[in-house]
Amino acid sequence: MTGGRGPRVLVDATSVPADRGGVGRYVDGLLGALGRMDANLAVVCQRTDVERYGRMLPRAEVLPAPATATHRPARLAWEQTGLPLLAQQVSADVLHSPFYTCPLRASCPVTVTVHDAAALSEAPHCVFDAKDFASGAHPVWCPGCGDFGVLAALERALAKHGRPPHEVVLVSGIGCSSRLPGYMSTYGFHGVHGRALAAATGLKLTRPDLEVIVVGGDGDGYSIGGNHFIHACRRNVDMLYVVMDNRVYGMTKGQPSPTTEADWDSDIAPGGIGLRPFNPLAVAIASGANYVARGFSGDPNGLADLILDGLRWPGFAFIEVLSPCVTFRPEQSGWKKLVRPSAISVEADRAAATALVLADDGFSLGVLYRGDRAAVAPPLTPSIAVADIEREFTLA
Repeated sequence: MTGGRGPRVLVDATSVPADRGGVGRYVDGLLGALGRMDANLAVVCQRTDVERYGRMLPRAEVLPAPATATHRPARLAWEQTGLPLLAQQVSADVLHSPFYTCPLRASCPVTVTVHDAAALSEAPHCVFDAKDFASGAHPVWCPGCGDFGVLAALERALAKHGRPPHEVVLVSGIGCSSRLPGYMSTYGFHGVHGRALAAATGLKLTRPDLEVIVVGGDGDGYSIGGNHFIHACRRNVDMLYVVMDNRVYGMTKGQPSPTTEADWDSDIAPGGIGLRPFNPLAVAIASGANYVARGFSGDPNGLADLILDGLRWPGFAFIEVLSPCVTFRPEQSGWKKLVRPSAISVEADRAAATALVLADDGFSLGVLYRGDRAAVAPPLTPSIAVADIEREFTLA
């Protein structure tokens, strides 16, 4: 039943849970889009879904998967052996699952992604829920930590964004906030202190198809990582940097950070350190960032909107998040009374935007600057073939 309706696409729907969930909505949206395109389609699914997909896709070949395909211990064997064998049996040109897309023939470099489904689905904004981006691991942050709100905002923003977890990568450095990738179901890279932006830049330039988000704190990002921060803004690679700023080194028990107020009294710095705080927003704008905003972890819905806006704005997007550390800076619980929407948002004029943030008291929320610089991006087609690289390593 290969038919003559273009490349044969095998869709693996065996991972759809009984309650459908985000994966179910994604698969249903994809299959609905392919059905409206009258694609040459085969679907393998759980036996309980055979009748459902048969009614939904009358021209598709719907196949029941073995029971072991849905059992976690045997899932890997199914993906590595059973699924490719089935693809061969149904003469598939492309194998697609919620977790990857694989062209099976060199003559048929076809991919089907969530973006195709989103473009053709009647309700692409309903593809995912926030819970689809949660890993299930329980955060070890202190009770009341502002980073809980940032985690919730990221999950909500990514659900609205519409890209599946396997197309998103979170990169972090060291610190309380840098634990965040482990709490999400996306890909994650927990790097070394201050180097998250460097790793993320390399990743985005080599895999521009991925959504790359960097998360960290004020110590990781502005102290040991300060140089990388400046040059990430200057390069303007298309990615998002979210910094949870609590103005203290929380993981190492309360030392002043680059953004700590000059007169903050602590055991390690009685009377304060006497240094003017680092102004990350002014530095970001002056260094070339294309999108600069400030959010508050106590408003996860508002923060989610900023994150979504930053993801969709071209170039390097930077969001400073006021994220209280109630353990070592209990007075920060009062931030909720100080934050307010910014009265001004500047477009393109860096001088005006810099003046705005320098005059601000640090509690204005919202988009403070949007630029129009072209994002740095690699060429869409490689300048060298894989075979050429392999020949360079051939020993005479």
